Amino acid sequence: MAPFAATCAPWIVALLAFPSGSGTRQEQPPTVRVHRDGVTRGAIPAGMVVVPEGKFRMGTTWKSVAELAANDPGVSVDRLVAMAPDHEVALATLLIDREEVQNVHFRRYLEARALAPSRELLDLAWFRRERGGRKIDGLDAAAERLPLRGVSGDEAADCARWLGKRLPTEEEWEYAARRGRPADGFYPWGTGWSAWASDRCANAQSTMVGRSSPSARPGGSFPSDRSFDELLDLCGNVAEWTSSPFAAYEGYDAEVAAKALGEKRRLEPRFDDIARTIRGGSAWGNRGTNSLLFRFGAERTARFEAVGFRCAMSAVAGRDALAAARASLGKAFSAQGDALDLAEASIAAETLHPADPALPGARARHLAFARVVAAGKAGTLKMRRDSIDAPRLVGLLTLSEPARAPALAAGDYAVRFKARGQPTEPHVGARDRREPPKRGSAADLAPPPPPNDRDVLLLVDAQGRTAAWLPVTSSDSPALPSRLDVKATADGQLATFAASLPTGNRMSALRLGFELRFDPDAYAPTE
Repeated sequence: MAPFAATCAPWIVALLAFPSGSGTRQEQPPTVRVHRDGVTRGAIPAGMVVVPEGKFRMGTTWKSVAELAANDPGVSVDRLVAMAPDHEVALATLLIDREEVQNVHFRRYLEARALAPSRELLDLAWFRRERGGRKIDGLDAAAERLPLRGVSGDEAADCARWLGKRLPTEEEWEYAARRGRPADGFYPWGTGWSAWASDRCANAQSTMVGRSSPSARPGGSFPSDRSFDELLDLCGNVAEWTSSPFAAYEGYDAEVAAKALGEKRRLEPRFDDIARTIRGGSAWGNRGTNSLLFRFGAERTARFEAVGFRCAMSAVAGRDALAAARASLGKAFSAQGDALDLAEASIAAETLHPADPALPGARARHLAFARVVAAGKAGTLKMRRDSIDAPRLVGLLTLSEPARAPALAAGDYAVRFKARGQPTEPHVGARDRREPPKRGSAADLAPPPPPNDRDVLLLVDAQGRTAAWLPVTSSDSPALPSRLDVKATADGQLATFAASLPTGNRMSALRLGFELRFDPDAYAPTE
């Protein structure tokens, strides 16, 4: 993996700033990260830390699980065995939130999406108490900076996208939590199960006062509960959604588990590829559930009093936005077996992250392109010729702001190349339907068919409709990393992309160049 310039070489970090286009000025400019020529430059977004790439032994041994089960009968053995066996995992450099997402951030997300809090969220966490103990719906001002809880996995994933981030995978979560610790470092402050100390994290015992229920605390309230890289509240406060399905670890065997634990029955946790894994301890947990290894699964739509989330991000700017865009396009992206190329050399992107998502008007933005891994082995000449009748998929474009020229709504688009030439069949675009479009419909406003006297790119939406076309320069050249440049012009911003599409000829690639125009405050100049 190419070095992450923002951390490995701070002296070349580009601290780019520009005014927000939301109409509300932020006290601090957003963090801008640009990926071009195979390298990401830009400051680390506020509130995040870098976890360098590496390998570790995920999970623990059957012997260790048996030891915990013997001394902690309060947790079902069927749940504990999901932590074994240990196995090696390799991770790329990762950015991850230092603290768990707070109530105020989720409130801003709901406001931006014009959504109401769920009934479960109001019942579990967002309420105030009047004298006499009666609950009143609403987020208490004193709780705005407390960790969010009571949200579903789907809500957590969508809020993470709104923040310009994503949920971590289960592997990323555990690696970030355990990096730099010994294999038996089951808690951040000590080794072995005997290291458990209820006063070192927010758990059921340490957060109960008198007859009160357990409660989440402000981030960092327990200084011992932090990772080698300064992540806070891993063993306590709220458990956290991840993006990983709740599956058995590599090498899991129920018969081996039963033998190791001296059980007469098969030990089979309810593994479910549809469910999502939840990691970390909570203020409602204990020694067994509040370790760095405990894991359980739940339906993505489920909500729990003790579960929230923290966000993560690839160290390569734009990679997460492109991966999410590929998922949103589904079959419209490719019917030919092409795969999106998310290697550093393929991506050209700019991402912007607000200084604090809790501020009014703060929002994340992105502009990114990645080429495809071509399934075919045709050379550039045949690729050009074939594209006249069957425009060739060359990449994926995702943008959070609408383009001015060509007129293009914010969204995700499969990018197809059509060389100059008269097609055998007339071009079939968004206007072409068996039934005439209704007046004022999206199809009625679709662009006209592209010209045949020049090379063009067709931008295809998730419904398979051509939303726009734009001129493209094309040439045979050696394969070069993708590049994005954003410049301020007299009438707005000009974003210029350049990318190489590998072909069957190892000595050359199809080099494509195209431009998009935006309003003045859409993105940040990369000069």
